[in-house]
Amino acid sequence: MRLGHSALTLALVVATSLSLGGSATAGETAGEGRIIALDYTEDPKLLVGLDPATGTVTDTRALPPRAGSGSLSPDGSQLTYIRLRDECIPQPEGCNYGRDLWIADADGGNARVLVPGTTETPDEAIWAPDGKHVLFRTERLEWIAPDGTGREVLDTTGGHDASFSPDGKSLAYMRTTCWNDGDYKDCGRDPYVMHLASRTVRALTTDHRGGESTPADWSADSRRIVYSTGYGLRSVDVTTGDSLSLRLPVYAFTPVFSPDGSRIAFAGLDDATYTKKVYVTDATPGAAVSVLNDRLMHLRDWLPE
Repeated sequence: MRLGHSALTLALVVATSLSLGGSATAGETAGEGRIIALDYTEDPKLLVGLDPATGTVTDTRALPPRAGSGSLSPDGSQLTYIRLRDECIPQPEGCNYGRDLWIADADGGNARVLVPGTTETPDEAIWAPDGKHVLFRTERLEWIAPDGTGREVLDTTGGHDASFSPDGKSLAYMRTTCWNDGDYKDCGRDPYVMHLASRTVRALTTDHRGGESTPADWSADSRRIVYSTGYGLRSVDVTTGDSLSLRLPVYAFTPVFSPDGSRIAFAGLDDATYTKKVYVTDATPGAAVSVLNDRLMHLRDWLPE
């Protein structure tokens, strides 16, 4: 789980729940809090809250213009986001725009650049659970205090798609490994976990190499992560390494655990129709998969009430 309780304030859009091998009903998910997501169907993009029972969009907050992603601080007082610069850098294939990491008050006021994009462009800005650091990726994983001090490199190996454990003690992220397979070079991704106090890093899986370039999510007790393997999800115990794999009828990304760990919501791509929707399923093999919302969203967290 990557976001704290965030104060999204403007209520609006109603989305219709559809079904795929099952249907999400109020009885199945009543009282299970709120899913936080980035809605990519609007411009500017929206940070939204979803009702996990009905798929209804309950809260919306528009990100600043040209923002590619964003998240609220755990106390809801500040907003960080990656913003494309206005100037075009001409390239043979068209324009290239640099990116900066910005921070602002939650209402968008007092906006300023926290990390300027130079030769290494920042991306993937997320808040630590205690609100004392913002994690971002350049060619490395780094973090910085929200006042602009204490910038520090955490990992130099090209780690990406990171997420903090809810207790703030660990960081999960993906690493890409390449190897020779006969005459071909192949690459794959595995999840790694860093203990932040000691900076020790260990691989959760090294035999799988099937992870996708999309963030993992932590269970509320900080004991498990779930990550995408393409047409499936894999849940791993971070202490024992025990894992559970779920096969899915759609390509999955940005999975998030329900607060009690019994369900998983995820964004999915249906190859047959080439549509992207939000789905939900029980965290057990063979469970039915239901469409929760039919808009293109990247999920960020599933918060309790």
